[in-house]
Amino acid sequence: MILLSLALSPFFKRPFKGRQDGTPLLAYYHEDTYSDLTATPFSFYSGKWRLRGFVYAPKGQAIKGLIVFFHGIGAGHYAYLIEIHNLAKAGYLVYAYDNTACGLSEGKDLNSLSTGVLDQNAFFRFLDNDPKAQGLTRYAVGHSWGGFLALCALNPAYHISKVVSLAGFDSVYSLARSHYPAIRFGRWLALEVQWLNYGKAGLVSGLKLMKKTTCPVLYIQGEEDQMVPFQATGLHFQKECAGHPNIHFLFRPGLAHQPYWTLEGEKYAGPILDAIWKSDYQRDLNFKIDYARFTSDDPAVLKAIIDFLAE
Repeated sequence: MILLSLALSPFFKRPFKGRQDGTPLLAYYHEDTYSDLTATPFSFYSGKWRLRGFVYAPKGQAIKGLIVFFHGIGAGHYAYLIEIHNLAKAGYLVYAYDNTACGLSEGKDLNSLSTGVLDQNAFFRFLDNDPKAQGLTRYAVGHSWGGFLALCALNPAYHISKVVSLAGFDSVYSLARSHYPAIRFGRWLALEVQWLNYGKAGLVSGLKLMKKTTCPVLYIQGEEDQMVPFQATGLHFQKECAGHPNIHFLFRPGLAHQPYWTLEGEKYAGPILDAIWKSDYQRDLNFKIDYARFTSDDPAVLKAIIDFLAE
């Protein structure tokens, strides 16, 4: 069985070959976009690769704590600068770094979403020794892949006080199974491939961590999410965590994979993202993007997150 798993490892890595650097078709915000924030660069090593990010801080405000923001797949943390800006303005240091083979960080191939778990472990070793972080309460926030990593941050060794997961999933295996149900017949093979390649990092379950933790967790998802299927994730989490009063849910009717957007904003952005996907992230789309509509965060969701962290 082990020999078969080793032989199939390249097949499991194929969807994540190459880097995740975003697309030149979108105008991303950067660390110097907002004049009311400071952005202090930091870096650390995850294995042989140097990973990079910034600590975003509000100017002229007292600091309530620190938030580690975990990005989704695609373009690194720059894709979330609006959300990072809003969290920092609420009085937090926001640590945001790019995973291996993403954005600002080194690495030839992503290979697997489990790589993010290894990167996370390396990051918290860095954070434990960062003078800026000493004495500050720690929170974790993330979206999609980052939502999964935010749940992984419930590992007691990371000393996280609260977690907000936006459309996060349970595990790499569960996400694959939700898209390819037939994989359940090869469950042990798939899990063995994960273990052989990534050790314990390949088998981490966000749901198991939620059920074990006493930390407050806020899970937010759109009911029309197909990227991280709502029925197999949000509703399943809610059922499994019914007896856990520290686990809270906010489900958004009509919203898909970006539950922090307004409904109007997601309806506008959805076709654009589909067009970019179909263009292989490179070819000219021949139309202009209204970024005020494309990046339309819902103030009510932002308030729910900030209120949850402040409670």
